[in-house]
Amino acid sequence: MGAITEHYRYLIDKELPQVVGASCDSVRSTGRIEVCYPGTRKAILAQVKEWATNQDPETPSMFWLHESGGAGKSAIAMSIAQWAAEDANIFGGAFFFDRQTPQCDLRSFASAIAHDLALSGLSKITSIAQALDGYRHDS
Repeated sequence: MGAITEHYRYLIDKELPQVVGASCDSVRSTGRIEVCYPGTRKAILAQVKEWATNQDPETPSMFWLHESGGAGKSAIAMSIAQWAAEDANIFGGAFFFDRQTPQCDLRSFASAIAHDLALSGLSKITSIAQALDGYRHDS
């Protein structure tokens, strides 16, 4: 890693802190949210995967997964996050809200997603770190 990239990584970690317990990896490691049981929820998983990989510019930029409590939305989200990271190589970031965690708010959400995006590729870390650098100098 070059000196500029190390500086950018420092900026990302300092200015865009991760929320403990909200990232995909930290949630998965606690076992709090599991992926869907094999063979279940095939239709909705296929629908989300189709949306996520659709290159048509008319495709909505957001997939709104809604259902009543306990229906498995978190398991679906964890399954999609795992698929996107491991199989599709399209994972940008994830944030799992927990009502018992006070730092799970909109600011933390935006920060965590920007942090994950920045670390997903050199061009993204450069763009986001330069924006942070510019913001710090303008403030």
